[in-house]
Amino acid sequence: NAKLPKLKIQTYYGDPSEYLNFWNQFENAVDKNSSLSNIEKFSYLFSSLGGDALSCIKGFAISDDNYESAIKLLKDTFGQTDVLINAHVSKLLNMSPLKNSSNLQELRNFYFKCQTQIRSLDSLGVKSDTYSVMLSAIILKLFPSDLALEFSKAQISSSNHNLEDLMKFLHDVVSVRQRTFQIQSPSHPPHRGENLQYKQFVRLPFGAPSRSKFASSASEMLTNASPSTSGCLFCGQGHLSHLCENSDAKKKREKLLREKRCLLCCNLNCFVKKCKGAVCSFCNSRHARAICFKLENSKNQKSENNSEKLSNEVVSTATNCMVNDKKGVLLQCVKVDIVGNKISDCVYALYDNGSERTFLRKGISEKLGLRVVGSEKLNIYSFGARKPRSQVCRKVEVKLRNILDGREVVIEALEIEEISRASIRVPDWDVCVEMEKRGLALTFDVEDLSRNCQISLLVGADYYWDLVKGFQRLNSSLVAVETVLGWSLQGRCDELTESILVNFVISERELVSAEVRRFWELESLGIRGDGIDTGLNEQDILKEFDESIQFVDNRYCVKLPWKEGMQEKLGTNRQVALRRFNSLVERFKRDPELYREYGKVINGYLEEGIVERCTSERLADESSFYLPHHAVVRDDKVSSRLRIVFDGASHAEGQYSLNDCLNTGPNLYPNLFELLIKFRENAVTYIADIRQAFLQILIDAEDRPFTRFFLEGRFEFRQIDGLEFHSCLIRTYTESLPTRSYIEISFRKKYRLVP
Repeated sequence: NAKLPKLKIQTYYGDPSEYLNFWNQFENAVDKNSSLSNIEKFSYLFSSLGGDALSCIKGFAISDDNYESAIKLLKDTFGQTDVLINAHVSKLLNMSPLKNSSNLQELRNFYFKCQTQIRSLDSLGVKSDTYSVMLSAIILKLFPSDLALEFSKAQISSSNHNLEDLMKFLHDVVSVRQRTFQIQSPSHPPHRGENLQYKQFVRLPFGAPSRSKFASSASEMLTNASPSTSGCLFCGQGHLSHLCENSDAKKKREKLLREKRCLLCCNLNCFVKKCKGAVCSFCNSRHARAICFKLENSKNQKSENNSEKLSNEVVSTATNCMVNDKKGVLLQCVKVDIVGNKISDCVYALYDNGSERTFLRKGISEKLGLRVVGSEKLNIYSFGARKPRSQVCRKVEVKLRNILDGREVVIEALEIEEISRASIRVPDWDVCVEMEKRGLALTFDVEDLSRNCQISLLVGADYYWDLVKGFQRLNSSLVAVETVLGWSLQGRCDELTESILVNFVISERELVSAEVRRFWELESLGIRGDGIDTGLNEQDILKEFDESIQFVDNRYCVKLPWKEGMQEKLGTNRQVALRRFNSLVERFKRDPELYREYGKVINGYLEEGIVERCTSERLADESSFYLPHHAVVRDDKVSSRLRIVFDGASHAEGQYSLNDCLNTGPNLYPNLFELLIKFRENAVTYIADIRQAFLQILIDAEDRPFTRFFLEGRFEFRQIDGLEFHSCLIRTYTESLPTRSYIEISFRKKYRLVP
């Protein structure tokens, strides 16, 4: 006689969608078991509940009479038919859409989830005819466009379709995909329990030449110059395209555009708008990782930071030989997303079948707001300890998501303050490249490689074999393990071939070392003079600008500091300014208070002579430039709550902006330190603010047409007038240049004794 395994009743925590499964198990195994007394049944009921369900009956003492009352209360609370129906229908309505119709695992999971809820509704006596039409339309919207098109073609002969037709179609698609996958992938990864006989991996050291279909090892990638049949798209060498460092992101992008390839998947006959390829893993933008400018800038910044650490004492040319020692032990680690109620967090998970329980850092659990499903008292034996340490840990429900394909699995873990303060080592870059070439993609990014990682989730023996699917032996000491959350490596890396990289360093002796230079930079409050160019060009600009200043009607008048030959190249920018002005008018109509304040500021400009209206003859002149403008509202300001800002950087497509055509002058802000020091030269110092400093300086009459802007005639939505500035503009690159000259000349001419 065969001995059957013990049945374990599923613990019920109060989820309405799981009530039927729990009650059917408990009713058949315990409630209808005549050999058990009510007290025994009550004890089994207590051990089978958790969370809200356990709290519901906690007030009952374990007795014969209370068992029936507890069952009745449990049914009334969680077993109401209408609540259960709503729960299962909500599960169907809230299902995640299918992302890729070619992903067999995703299709299968979607089909199984639908069938589970439909069967549960049938068990509750709800006929599919009552909700078939509505749910079939909703589920069809979750299909990708190509799969929805296939279903429409299959149903072209029938006038209408129902949920049964949709499920039959989905079942057929899964079956066809399964057969196709088995035909095209005869060497699929093994599941646990299967005999591992892989010809291309067995008895071959990791990094040794192989006669298999796979390319050479990571060390050969650095030294082998022979071309590969499946080489890089950008340089033709044997590495993967997204790992190419022989060209910058700009050249790679130009190559893709020149060959009319998709900027997301890099394939021909594909467009970014319709492409369903994965987004950039570095910045999550819709482009390929190979052409990510942010990734390139990050690498350049790191190389610059590393270069600053090098000593500057090398005088002659030197040869530097660097040997990468790959010896070390890799633990079975993956990078995984933990999904919370509103947010998710990416953490490092360690598989450890030597631990009886699964643990999660308490800080992660509280941050994500994970649901507490119970508690457990543990006796924790630390390494080398003779006596255990007792601790009560909360048990939480954890939803894990594979960061590569989006697969999800739910487990339970015990909260603990710290899993381990020690960090573990993740695989190096060349190991990850070799794994990808063999079709075994790891979950680590470039930023994670060659650094130690802090473990936030430890998967123990209670869920270890639920997540592990199979493994492949790479050599005598290193194994690649396939899990639901992605591939991981475990074992020694001592058989990796050491790679030798030789580079030449040429450096010049500097008068002070980098450390001394940084010391003086700190002493000067971080203010460096790198941005101040004391060359002849800036001096000529200042000299020419100072000579053009005139004193008219008790105000200084200046010319705009044009770059040589740029005034003739400047367009009118009329259409751009008019389009943005129309948007501003619509904003005025929605906000009358803003309209009144805006008019008050402009009327103030007109009264003070800062701007003037243009005549029709002057508006006919094409030698002009129109500036868009908008309001900046600061509620914290008392004197000037609303400020009008004019956009000197605006330009039409393919045209220059006003800022492009004007000289900027020197950067004056590094002189702030010198200014503060001068406060100590005299016994008395005067400080004063200049009211509307930029607007106190007049613009030469010849340059005023290049400062025009649109406005309603007398602030009525009937007529549009053109106005132009008499004074210097706000928010252009040259705003500080006239002010500097104005202040210096004033002191030089009138207050010679004042520093």
